[in-house]
Parts: sequence; structure tokens; C-alpha cells
Amino acid sequence: MKKVVVLYALITQFIVTMIALALGGWWLGSYLEPETNLNIQLAGVGVGIAFMVNIILFYLFFHQYNRMEENEKKLKQQQLQESQLDQKIKELSDTIEHELEGIKK
Repeated sequence: MKKVVVLYALITQFIVTMIALALGGWWLGSYLEPETNLNIQLAGVGVGIAFMVNIILFYLFFHQYNRMEENEKKLKQQQLQESQLDQKIKELSDTIEHELEGIKK
């Protein structure tokens, strides 16, 4: 579920960024030279820049997300090993106590 929500957020960011930069390019082109088609060219440049930036952000996010999942797996394994060690220590201390009681009698 968490991955679905994050993926939804990334796709929404992708779309909004593309639209925002396209509209920004359109406005800038209309503002600078309203009689030419500079607005269409700058809108295209905005879409291209947005696409490249979003691809980089997707890569960085998934790289970080995979690293985070690997760290969680390592942490779970470490906690499992620690709990097993704690259990063995408790068993040994119980055995030692039992042996000491046998020696005292």
C-alpha cells in the first residue's frame, strides 16, 4: 500500500511539473515575442526539461527506496540474531543456576 501511494505521488508530480513548465514556457514566449511562435518552442523546451528532471527524480527515488528496503531487511535479521543470542544466554544462565544449586546440595 505504501508503495502505491508513493508511486501515485510521483506520477502526480510528473504530470504537474510537465504542465507547469509547459505553461511557463508558453507564457514566457507570449510575453517576450507575442507575434511569433516562440511560445510554442519554449513550451516544448519546458516539457523537455520537465521530462529529464522527472526521469532523474524517479531514478533517485527508486534507488533510495531500494536501499531503504535493504536496510530494513538487514535490521530485521540483526534483531532476529540478537533475540536468538539473548535466548541462548538465558538458557545458559538457567543451566548454570541449576548446576550451582546441584553443587550446593
